[in-house]
Amino acid sequence: MSQNQEPIPCGHSRAILPCKFCETINCKSCTDFVEPHEFQYGIGTDLYVEAGSYCKSCYQQKVIPVLEQYEETLKKAKNINIYDITQSKETRRISRKEPWIEVKDVLDRDEALIRMAFIAVIRNFNTLIDVDIKSVKVQNGTYQHSVWTGRSRPTDY
Repeated sequence: MSQNQEPIPCGHSRAILPCKFCETINCKSCTDFVEPHEFQYGIGTDLYVEAGSYCKSCYQQKVIPVLEQYEETLKKAKNINIYDITQSKETRRISRKEPWIEVKDVLDRDEALIRMAFIAVIRNFNTLIDVDIKSVKVQNGTYQHSVWTGRSRPTDY
């Protein structure tokens, strides 16, 4: 056995991957992985788990419950009611007490919308009103792309 490989609980001495929670060392076959895109809308909330490797027990006890709650919240966010800023006649009687939800520097219009909806669902709202999403063209030499920003008011309607 070489110096940089140490024995691990399962007896394998292949890749050494520490668990993000308990820091136990595991081989690749005894490890579950969380990819960066799995919790992309939950960043900055309680519904976020850092990408990396986890031992089987930590994955079962800590990651799976958060993942299930995240997927349920994302499902609700995709079914939220959305009223654009141009639909003021339909929303004129709806209360506008809640503060704005804002997203910035998003690469896609649909992603900006789903991020705002995800935040609204976390705050226990079921409708977004006065949705205003705008793009700004950004040039980097000869490469050009759009960066999207958006804001909306959450409400129960």
